[in-house]
Amino acid sequence: MTRLSLTVPLHSGETLASFCSRTAARNGLPSARVFAAHLGFSFNGLSAGKRQDVERFAQAVGRFPESLGPALVQSDGIHVAVAGEKLPRTYLQRNRLRFCPHCVQEDEASGAGRAGTRAYGRMAWLVSLIRTCPIHHTKLLTSARSRPEALDDFFVRLGWELLLMPEHLRKSVPQQPTGLETYVVDRLNGDRTHMPFLDDLPMYAAGQLSEWVGAVLMFGVDFKPNEMTEDNWREAGGEGFGALSEGEHGFRQFLKSLHPKCSSGRLGSADPSSVYGQLYTSLMLCSGDAAFDRIRAIVREVSLEHLPLASRNVGPDLSDGDGRDHRDGALADPVEPQQDSCPVDGSGSLSVAAAAKLMRSTRPAVIALVKQGLLVTAAALDGAAQPAIDPDGLRRFMSTYVSVGRLSQEFGIGTARLGTALTALGVKPAFDAALVGTTYFHRDVILEQTRSLASTLGLRKRMPASGTSEEFFAALTRIQRREPAGLRLGAVTPK
Repeated sequence: MTRLSLTVPLHSGETLASFCSRTAARNGLPSARVFAAHLGFSFNGLSAGKRQDVERFAQAVGRFPESLGPALVQSDGIHVAVAGEKLPRTYLQRNRLRFCPHCVQEDEASGAGRAGTRAYGRMAWLVSLIRTCPIHHTKLLTSARSRPEALDDFFVRLGWELLLMPEHLRKSVPQQPTGLETYVVDRLNGDRTHMPFLDDLPMYAAGQLSEWVGAVLMFGVDFKPNEMTEDNWREAGGEGFGALSEGEHGFRQFLKSLHPKCSSGRLGSADPSSVYGQLYTSLMLCSGDAAFDRIRAIVREVSLEHLPLASRNVGPDLSDGDGRDHRDGALADPVEPQQDSCPVDGSGSLSVAAAAKLMRSTRPAVIALVKQGLLVTAAALDGAAQPAIDPDGLRRFMSTYVSVGRLSQEFGIGTARLGTALTALGVKPAFDAALVGTTYFHRDVILEQTRSLASTLGLRKRMPASGTSEEFFAALTRIQRREPAGLRLGAVTPK
């Protein structure tokens, strides 16, 4: 490939997509995608850090691929790696351009390169935990426009804002970066942060925990995430980061500070879901994410050590009839056990707590399934604020759907690897995980995809040459668990 004679400088902290977009503009092309097509690589692939596309672009601009490493935003479809920090795609703002108008103005006024192509997209502008420009101490702006064909094309999207730039500058809102925002910027820059406990967590988990803790401090344990504005989350992140500045000890002290509510007479006050409120629910909703495992473990430990046991007649039933305390069960991965007899009450219905135990799930998750119309309810129990669950409806649900945690257990595959494989095959969850508390798949769909799943996992050659979907499922389970044929598996083979 011939090296381009017209190039632009790559700036520290700039994304590779921005660098490519500006290079395309410098060479007179209308978009980065048109530019990439001319040179024989994919701009989408480049934006996702695909090696072959990065190498081809590097050759065109006369650089070694390794020199572009700091600018890479690598994606596997589920997670992205930004400046060496791995985080879920939901923590990146890519659909709309985020920018600081003061940075854009200074870039064009005094930056290197040809006028009109000097402004560049910063890595920090992508990360949703950062809402303030660390240089100018003003609120980052988000473009009102979005077009799929311009995704990641910085120069094209900035062009939409140029006529509005004087107004953006005039209406710029001064705000000081919070401690959390400064911390996230430092981690992206590779600077030493010296924050025990938070430094041991993935960056996004440290940031998310700070926001949750701050929201509890500002709005109470029953804060409503959907009612929180971006300004609320920013302020909450700063508050929570301050509370966590003492490390794990600070987090434990924060949890214990919520415990006096147990003496308020609130129904079920000794239940962690009641004591910790939305923090507990949020941890349940991300139960499949190992980044929060240490956080959940601390909540379990503090609950067991400091929360009083509730009586069977007041508050939720915390025991399982075997003398053991099960208050931490809801913070474990919600997976379903083998179908067992349903402990119905006198009315022939199941309480939410009993249904949760059968599913090895949580009460909030069961209620979420009810609210979405996925679990059949019987008449409400007398004097109960929660619905009663129809046992037959619960059995049907458990035989029809399987959670990602249970499927991971059956296959003996980590949830992250399994999720990546299923995404690659185009297998979509049966429901929106944000609405029902965890990811569920239709068992019939999993059965249909078992052969393809084996190939995706590199196990196709070890599978039988022929057989039914059920036989393939059992074979894949055996291979993953390294159990000999004929050995009874602990998993439930779908019917």
